[in-house]
Amino acid sequence: MFVQIVRSVRRIRENYNHRMARGWESKSVEAQQEDASSKSSKRRPKLSPETAARLREYEGVRLARQRVLQQLERSQNPRHRQQLQDELAVLDEKLIQLQDVKNLESHPGAGLKL
Repeated sequence: MFVQIVRSVRRIRENYNHRMARGWESKSVEAQQEDASSKSSKRRPKLSPETAARLREYEGVRLARQRVLQQLERSQNPRHRQQLQDELAVLDEKLIQLQDVKNLESHPGAGLKL
């Protein structure tokens, strides 16, 4: 008799938790769909292939600079630090050269052809 009661209670708990999980899951999916639809409504202008390539290059250089800065923070060897500082200067120069591409992305109405 006691075993039957314990099994019955377990079934009730399992069913209860299972139903609650579905309810929360469907609400989460609904919220995700709303977020996706609101994000898709913000369209970016079409970039020319050259502009898109330069924008990718800019982002690559920016990420490389971030990586060098992180290494510079951890480095203790003076020679390695000097090498990283030299690399950082080169990356900064490249970023300055590519800055016009980044400006085009932030001002979509500006001429997109370079």
